[in-house]
Amino acid sequence: MNYMRPIFSGVLLLLFSFSALAAEPVITEHKAAEINGVVISIRNLDNEYRQILKQRGTPENDISADQAIELKKELLDSLIDQELLYQESKKKNIVVEDATIASSIEMVREKFETENDYQKALIDANIQGNDLEVRVKRRIAINMLVNDYIIKHIVVSDDECRQYYDTHPGDFLEPEQIRASHILVKVDKEDGEAKKVAAREKIEVIQRKIKSGENFEQIARENSDCPSSAKGGDLGQFRKGTMVKEFEDAAFTLALGEVSDIVETHFGYHLIKVTDKKEAETISYDAVKNDLQNFLKRQKLESEISSLLETLRKDAEIKIYL
Repeated sequence: MNYMRPIFSGVLLLLFSFSALAAEPVITEHKAAEINGVVISIRNLDNEYRQILKQRGTPENDISADQAIELKKELLDSLIDQELLYQESKKKNIVVEDATIASSIEMVREKFETENDYQKALIDANIQGNDLEVRVKRRIAINMLVNDYIIKHIVVSDDECRQYYDTHPGDFLEPEQIRASHILVKVDKEDGEAKKVAAREKIEVIQRKIKSGENFEQIARENSDCPSSAKGGDLGQFRKGTMVKEFEDAAFTLALGEVSDIVETHFGYHLIKVTDKKEAETISYDAVKNDLQNFLKRQKLESEISSLLETLRKDAEIKIYL
């Protein structure tokens, strides 16, 4: 169902992230940006940059200079948005209680098995002194702003849900699915021609046994090189786009209960048996109504936050030095 895809922008993600860096309320020599007199330093931006690369599992050396600049510009935009929202929360006299901050930090701490793991995570994120308290306070204040002044006023009517459902039929189409079992005679890429010939001969022998009426599942248990052999070769239910192309092309042309001819993939040689078929169908409105309503609320939330930020940016004095 396409409508269930994540739609959160960088703006929304930063609202719920502990990694976003606080701006500095003092003037420093090395500025990345300045928002109404509040500085986001190069140091903070670089820390955020390293954290993002770490989350993505991308070594810093793998990023070109141009890519690094573009990513830092995107991150700086998000940090500016965060600062604007935090400043707005202060204008709205939003107060975050110390007990709320402490409780939120304790929830973070509980995610780590040991105190050493927790402290190491703080060091890795370059969080020092009361940095964590400041960041948590900012995050909570922004969330309170969004909740009290935007989310509470978002309403999605039944008519809106129904209209979206009726005008986006493709989003609610459950594609065709099959359940299949297979027998694999594995061939590694490094195997020589002799091993490949032997593997082919083995799958041909197995094929003859199946054609003579021997039990597919039992042969799979005794002969298949796939971990699914423990379940008689059962791969479970899957849709198109899940398996390698050669396997999938063969499997989806089979009738229920039919066994394929020998199929070759980069894994080796397969015999495939379809054990269940489920035709494509449209999911009913009643089945998706609640999820759809939440999806439309998230869309409205993103739109409202974007609109608020557009206004805040127009009214703010923003200087970018990157």
